[in-house]
Amino acid sequence: MLVSCCVTRLSRIALRELRKTRQIHPKELKMKLPFTNVAAITTLAISGVAFAGTAEDLIASNKCSSCHTAKTTAKGPSWASVAEKYKGDAAAPAKLAEMLKTGGKEDHKKVAASDADLKAVVDVVLSSK
Repeated sequence: MLVSCCVTRLSRIALRELRKTRQIHPKELKMKLPFTNVAAITTLAISGVAFAGTAEDLIASNKCSSCHTAKTTAKGPSWASVAEKYKGDAAAPAKLAEMLKTGGKEDHKKVAASDADLKAVVDVVLSSK
């Protein structure tokens, strides 16, 4: 809803400026507004991929979702249960980042990434509800 409002407002502003410079008739403006909205929404949808962060990219490329889900336990624990387990533990981010780096005691895949990227993944997991 918010995106739609922003797109509509931006479209109207762009068309108002266009009308000032090219003297577009108001009826012609109404016909161009839906097209401008579609163009703006398409642009936002295509560029939405660029907004994905490093953590989400690592999670996708390492196929974490094949064992973990956001809320339900699959092969591995859900992210929400991990977040609940480590809730209030100040050392949790470091523990989990180290576990991702080394593979841990259990059957977990090693994740080859920088410490900052692993911290970002841990932050995503610990913020799960």
